[in-house]
Amino acid sequence: MDRDHLDTRSPPPTGLAEPPRSAVRSLNEFTDLLWERATPVPSAVASLPTPRSETILRLLAESLTDEAVARKLGVSVRTVRKDVATTMSDMSAHSRFQAGVYPARLGML
Repeated sequence: MDRDHLDTRSPPPTGLAEPPRSAVRSLNEFTDLLWERATPVPSAVASLPTPRSETILRLLAESLTDEAVARKLGVSVRTVRKDVATTMSDMSAHSRFQAGVYPARLGML
């Protein structure tokens, strides 16, 4: 790419308007302000489900109830509910739906 047009000492190529320096400076300051106030996003890699969580999420994605998941896995309903709560917490999900969306977006479900 020809970067001559980025040099502020040379005139812009014909047909291109140069933005006012004050506008560029304002945008830079605004971007810096947004960056300073930004909140870190939890890492998707750090929140990938464990094999157990992945199994439970797959079964829940099939619209199975906690009771049906428990029967299918041969565990108690209480264990399934604990596993669902742990999975949601690990993924920073606020709902069962949200817990299913994350791995689905990553192509895991």
